[in-house]
Amino acid sequence: MYFRLDNLNYNLTDSTVTLDYQDNKIFLYIELEAEVIDETDDFDMQKIRLYHHNGFATGAADPKELGGRKFVWECERNDEGEDAGYIYVGYHDNVTEATIEVLAVTETEITMRWHGVGCGLPFDTEFTAKLPQERIYTINAWESLSMPMGEDCTLFLLNFPEYEKRREAVCESRIWEDFNAVLKFKVVYQGAEYFGDVVYTNGKINFETHFDERCPIRVKSTGCLWDPFFGHIDFMFQVSAIF
Repeated sequence: MYFRLDNLNYNLTDSTVTLDYQDNKIFLYIELEAEVIDETDDFDMQKIRLYHHNGFATGAADPKELGGRKFVWECERNDEGEDAGYIYVGYHDNVTEATIEVLAVTETEITMRWHGVGCGLPFDTEFTAKLPQERIYTINAWESLSMPMGEDCTLFLLNFPEYEKRREAVCESRIWEDFNAVLKFKVVYQGAEYFGDVVYTNGKINFETHFDERCPIRVKSTGCLWDPFFGHIDFMFQVSAIF
């Protein structure tokens, strides 16, 4: 495993891969951190962060399908508008061209190569990261109130109009700590129904999930994102990887 930026070599100190399932297909998020090995007088070059915080579509429904895949950006964004990534070397900058290759996938790990140009400098890294044991599913409530989560499992939002009224009110007042709402949901797993809710208290980042303990899988909210300008009111749910 290695990380190179221009003529400098680095030690990888952290590598994280997150799998986000949208429409039952994987969106991939990557984050790498590295510290310089070679001597340099430039303080800004001591540490690097390379990341893909907006994610990109892979078309794969299972991590094993990622093996051998290659994703190429010839500029900052591909034809689908997905970012090539970002790099931090003293300041944040866009990756202007990149190739991400999935070299190997096991039950627990993924090995990848990511090379391209960031901050006007060529970079090249090969790394291995642990695959998360839970799956994150994202549902855009403006597009659909139901979402498949693996085989024989579907999540339904039950009271989104009521939640949306509370969201619109706090967006108008801009007093974010006044956001208090309950998002009710239902999971149908192997033909049985299980109910839960996400309780937001004094803001959208303060929430708790309550879910039927009788359900064979664990489901909990990991947050929500509001981006009405681009037509997204997203809810993220973490599901035990039992599929």
